[in-house]
Amino acid sequence: FKEIKEVPRSLIKLTYLEDLQLHGPEGSTIPEWIGELNSLKRLDLTYRTASVIPESIGDLGNLEYLRIYGPHLKDIPDSIGNLKNLKVLWISGETLENIPEGIGGLESLEELHIGHTSIRSLPDSIGNLKNLKMLSLSENKLESIPNTIAVKTNNNFISNNFLSFFHIDHNNEKA
Repeated sequence: FKEIKEVPRSLIKLTYLEDLQLHGPEGSTIPEWIGELNSLKRLDLTYRTASVIPESIGDLGNLEYLRIYGPHLKDIPDSIGNLKNLKVLWISGETLENIPEGIGGLESLEELHIGHTSIRSLPDSIGNLKNLKMLSLSENKLESIPNTIAVKTNNNFISNNFLSFFHIDHNNEKA
């Protein structure tokens, strides 16, 4: 869809579509009807000018992999927490300042990658991600890590979940 400014709504007729990569050009937005693509398992949203992700993203109940990137991304809806089958989530956007509390509802999430954002903190609900095995938080503006992820005692981090990989660099982390 390189030259197309608007994604054709006729995509919802592709009832067996499991993998969709939308790389929107300048001036394009993510369609609200994206949540009607019920069979999607993998979704890659790379938009140059989109600033919001539609609430309907939370209706993609079969989604297992989600990548969201946009240099002007300002908001991710709380409805993202409805994606109960999501295993891998990538979020990147230089202007993004908040991760919604709803992220704690991603009960199947195994990998969370948040990078190149302007977030300064993570929601406490991130500690609810009991299946999380990989957490990558590089190139953000983090100033602290919630105690729900790890508890710091005598300069040692003690994990309270099953994290086997924790990557955090190029942040303002002071924890």
